Amino acid sequence: MADTKTKTTRTRRKKADTTPVIDNSVAETTPVPPQSGSVIVKDDAGKAIYTEDDVQRMVQEAVKAALANITVGNTATPSDQSVVSIVFMGKANRNNILQFGRFGSIYGDFGSIDIPKNAFGGEFMTSWVRQMLDERSLVVVDGLTDAERVRFGVYYKDGEVLSVKEYDGLLDMDEETICKRYSEVCDHYRTLIASMIENARVAGDPRVNRDVIEHLNKISQGINARLYGVNDVRRMGAFAHTLREMGINV
Repeated sequence: MADTKTKTTRTRRKKADTTPVIDNSVAETTPVPPQSGSVIVKDDAGKAIYTEDDVQRMVQEAVKAALANITVGNTATPSDQSVVSIVFMGKANRNNILQFGRFGSIYGDFGSIDIPKNAFGGEFMTSWVRQMLDERSLVVVDGLTDAERVRFGVYYKDGEVLSVKEYDGLLDMDEETICKRYSEVCDHYRTLIASMIENARVAGDPRVNRDVIEHLNKISQGINARLYGVNDVRRMGAFAHTLREMGINV
């Protein structure tokens, strides 16, 4: 009988696979935020009660109601106050968000935020925050002593900033009141008032009329004549464009 040789096959060991494995389980299970207008609250029968837009609107109304009676000024505050309360005073869509890192966010105009006092002058005080505090679009409503307000440049002169109530009811003011407040506020609020008047005119708001706009523009011309050179177009007044759109020569 012929010798039978048994052939031994050596199995080559595969090289270990070092390709990193990406776990997508978190991404797959992360809930998707509801789209604008989608139902986010239902009753026991499954009937829609509130949509996302409804909830956002109620939050905004609640914030306005809470802030409406706050007088923006130099509130005397104990030095041991733990937080500094800030309000955003600028025309913004309610869906706009001002993000302040780990300190949270402000949603739309009249949004507010509380900042730990021990971080207010440090980590929170970025150049962007400083700019908004200086221009008064961010207003400190509570949490600082008078000395601290002076230190951080947020000691407000009488009438320099609008209260939330004034800001929200600007177009309901009579001519004398709105003109008086326009002459008193800082440049940021004069710009906001001019923008609100123009937007109201475009929308056909009956509360806006020629007499008020012409009066406001005369005040603006007087202010700008002290601020800008002879050839600067801003000397024509902040409401010059609005008046021209109404067919009135400036």
